[in-house]
Amino acid sequence: MKIGILTFANVPNFGANLQALSTISYLQNHGYNPILIKWEPEDFEARFTSIKTQKQPQEHFHFVEKYLPQTKICRNDDDICQVIKDEKIEGIIIGSDAVLQCSSFWGRLDFPTKTVVRVNKTTSEREYPNAFWGTFYDKLGSKIPMVIMSDSSQNAKYRLIARSVKHKMSNNLSHFEYISVRDIWTRDMITYITKGAIIPNITPDPVFAFNYNCAKFIPSKEDILLKYHLPENYVLVSMKCRMLDNMLLKSEMKKLYLECVALPMPTGIGFKHNFDFSITTPLPPLDWYALIKYAKGYIGENMHPIVVALHNAVPCFCFDTYGVLKYARCVCVEESSKIYDIMSRFSLLDNRINAYSRFWKCPPVDIVINRILHFDVIACQKTALNYYNNYEQMMSSILEVFKSK
Repeated sequence: MKIGILTFANVPNFGANLQALSTISYLQNHGYNPILIKWEPEDFEARFTSIKTQKQPQEHFHFVEKYLPQTKICRNDDDICQVIKDEKIEGIIIGSDAVLQCSSFWGRLDFPTKTVVRVNKTTSEREYPNAFWGTFYDKLGSKIPMVIMSDSSQNAKYRLIARSVKHKMSNNLSHFEYISVRDIWTRDMITYITKGAIIPNITPDPVFAFNYNCAKFIPSKEDILLKYHLPENYVLVSMKCRMLDNMLLKSEMKKLYLECVALPMPTGIGFKHNFDFSITTPLPPLDWYALIKYAKGYIGENMHPIVVALHNAVPCFCFDTYGVLKYARCVCVEESSKIYDIMSRFSLLDNRINAYSRFWKCPPVDIVINRILHFDVIACQKTALNYYNNYEQMMSSILEVFKSK
């Protein structure tokens, strides 16, 4: 059976690449023929035009070409319907990742800014209607089963959505035979949009099953240490800008026989540091995963590094830059953050700080180190195993949908 997948994949983002590979591999391991439906509106593609020749983005696009089978490019719903027909796709999975975004005009207003008020720009895949909501379904000549898998709304301000738009969204969601989401905020959004008709389960990101689905792709620890000239005991630090006293962090870690290593984001290493070790770009996504997997700790931003760390019971401390901002950015609704949601489920909120609101305060270095040193690895392993079991249950439910057709 051929399964079409709509998700963020062909982008310069480590987590997006790996979550797609995890889903592709799971389906292949269970005898299915998965293919990514390459839906890329022109404005979405234009976002990456200026960086496509840069080494790190090229590494991500090379990864997609090598590991992820794709259809020809689709610009709109008609193109998607034609690809489904041409490829003889018999089922659709939408997700995982932040695909259920629905940016409204009022939700994009920003205040105060240098121009007093600003309407933040967005692109087609982040505005409703778009293909991630299954808007192509009514145009399909032959109906096929569709599911939504562990999707996120990227803390959308869903209560600002117009009533008429909510009605259309609810109609789109009614076409899906299974829906699950990645966090409480997205669950509450779908419940709100459908007036309680759909209350989706909260299920894990596919990267929480990466060790099981993609074991054959993961480099060994020996190869990683040799390739990047790393010591046995290292702690990764990855941030967009300097948030800690890195000189003090380095010296205090050395006292514990741990070496700090700067880990780049897709945009490179954006923070100043004095570490003896630094990972250079271009960095392959599978090496990025392995570097976190074999680390003695991770300190930094973003969701998927935290997912990788928790999946492998690696001690971590997160500077969380997600959430809904209110009152001129002075207050952050932290519960809307997907990192907050994950770390609360692992009982690790003490290993996270909101770094998004205007007046957030950086914790002392000794607090961060203490959280790493006293990380309960056994408890994390147990929760990670529960997450994997929940993932297996989710995938079994999805496959049952396809088997019944």
